Amino acid sequence: MGTDLGTERETLQGIRLYSEKEFEGLTQYQQEKHREYVVRQILDNSKEGITVPTIKRLVPYLGNEKTIRTYLEKYVNTNLGYSKAFGRVTVYYPNGRLLHEILEENVPIGKKVYSFIYMKNPEGEFIAIQEKKRNELNALTLSGGIIINKEAFSSFVEHINNIGKKINGGK
Repeated sequence: MGTDLGTERETLQGIRLYSEKEFEGLTQYQQEKHREYVVRQILDNSKEGITVPTIKRLVPYLGNEKTIRTYLEKYVNTNLGYSKAFGRVTVYYPNGRLLHEILEENVPIGKKVYSFIYMKNPEGEFIAIQEKKRNELNALTLSGGIIINKEAFSSFVEHINNIGKKINGGK
């Protein structure tokens, strides 16, 4: 979590930032979408973790710390990230990297798409299942998700199959 210029460049790499004046010229909806995009990209770029005050310092126009924390907590709640408290400081991390891209699979079911992703982070290896739905622009947006420890995944699938059998009358 260094604050040197190289680390800041990496943290902001590939992110389209606005000047304060350009940002203020956006509609409220565009500002919200831009905040969501920037915070997500910063989180993804911050493999060593990032804090709310650091994001506020890097991109002051995003809003106050409470606003930035709201976006980060959304990503934690949908398993795109996780957080760790160190005393009174909370550090946010992206929720891992893909171990095998071949194991990222999207399965359409009804009006939703479920993504199965095999990933690894400092806590271990996991299977993430993300529920996505189409928004008004027909783009997939994340609406929820769970993460299962790799070692427990077979047991999880077994329980799902047993529930399916009970629902279908034991068949």
